[in-house]
Amino acid sequence: KRLELSEDGDELQAVFRFDGSTCTNLGLPLRFEYRVELSREKTGGYRMERFACKPHPEDSGHKGMCSYLADAEAILEKIGQPPALPGRSLGKVLRWTPPSSPAGCLCSQSSRDHKWRIVLQTLHYSLLKES
Repeated sequence: KRLELSEDGDELQAVFRFDGSTCTNLGLPLRFEYRVELSREKTGGYRMERFACKPHPEDSGHKGMCSYLADAEAILEKIGQPPALPGRSLGKVLRWTPPSSPAGCLCSQSSRDHKWRIVLQTLHYSLLKES
């Protein structure tokens, strides 16, 4: 299961597991965890409060990404940055269309935005399905 949700009153925590591969170095497998903390709005929607992305504790493939080999600390910091969204409403995520790249790694901003968009759209549709 790629998406796990846990609720505590009006707060919701989502954990999304991403599996990909490096673009070079023989396509090493990657496994990242994306976390989103949300609060329920009075309107019935959700407001995104906090974001996090980091390699899964058992992942070692990220160390084979070209950007990691060039500057490990810098790329892990970039990967951990929240996406530049148009507001905090989960409903507005569907209107977010950053330049994106479907590469399996997370070396470029467009690749990282592509993954965040997948995570947030999956979360959005999962919550619609549950309501």
